[in-house]
Parts: sequence; structure tokens; C-alpha cells
Amino acid sequence: MAKRMTDSDKWKKGFIRGLAPKYKLFWLYILDDCTHAGIWETDFEVASIRIGSKITEAEAVTVMASQIKIFDGYKNNKCRTDDWVK
Repeated sequence: MAKRMTDSDKWKKGFIRGLAPKYKLFWLYILDDCTHAGIWETDFEVASIRIGSKITEAEAVTVMASQIKIFDGYKNNKCRTDDWVK
């Protein structure tokens, strides 16, 4: 299990402040579940179970468009988080 430090300024960012509560939790889940390089192997069913709220691929892509980059669509089940590596 990886141990991670988190950005203590994340709650000050406009992107986070503008999200509905379930998407805030989803965003934190992505950051915790991604690789050390910020790559998240998409699994919306597992993400929905773990955060306790249904998240669909279509809504996630729409809401998170400014923060995630999709590799070859979701066919290979991977996306990169822009906020991970700076």
C-alpha cells in the first residue's frame, strides 16, 4: 500500500471548490488510487462502491474535463490526472 502526502492547498483551488460533494470525494479517490505517475486505471463501478455514490464514465468525463486527460478514450481504461505531477 502506497503512503502519500497530500496537497494541503487543494481546498483553496477553484476546481475543488466548484465541485459537488460526490465529485470532490471522487477526485480524492482518483488521487489516492492512481499510480505514482498520476495514471488512474478507470473502474467506475469500484469507484462508485468505494465513495458510496454512483459515478458514470460520461458524467466523470464532463465534470473532470479540466483535470484529467484521457488516453485513447476509455478503451484502454487509463487516464492521467493533471494535478498529480507538477
